[in-house]
Amino acid sequence: MASSFIDAILDDAPDYHLKAVLQALGDSDPQIKYRINTGLKMLDTYGPEEIEDHDTKRKREVPILYLCARPNCQEPFIAGDNDTNTEESCQYHPGELEFDESSDAWEGWTYQDDGVMDSEASREINPSGFRYSCCDETGEEKDGGCVFDRHLPTPARGHKRHRKA
Repeated sequence: MASSFIDAILDDAPDYHLKAVLQALGDSDPQIKYRINTGLKMLDTYGPEEIEDHDTKRKREVPILYLCARPNCQEPFIAGDNDTNTEESCQYHPGELEFDESSDAWEGWTYQDDGVMDSEASREINPSGFRYSCCDETGEEKDGGCVFDRHLPTPARGHKRHRKA
């Protein structure tokens, strides 16, 4: 229910509001800025074109840009496009980030989250104290992962495809 409410807000929002939100998000985090920039470039590159279909000229639908649903990836891609979604486009860890109590990262550690070392807050603050169950890499290695595959689209959100005028 909440996502359809948000979808309705996005569908009705003026372009200048969306642009302001994207700029603010990009200014808040370099990774978000990179993803916004990459996504906009993809949409520009793979945008609508005139195509012929059984002697009828029509416009191709504007492609839908997705962010990969895998937590270690979250890169933008266009669903159904083999150029932006190859067998090696997505690099991620299929395992869980597990607490490593023997890690040197915990020496002199001051408990930050109600005395709990194994917490989401600790994963953010002290990622080297955690290891992926799939490959034993520390949580510090944020970029990439140990497995390559196609991007996994986020669950459908009832996108409306708009035709470019």
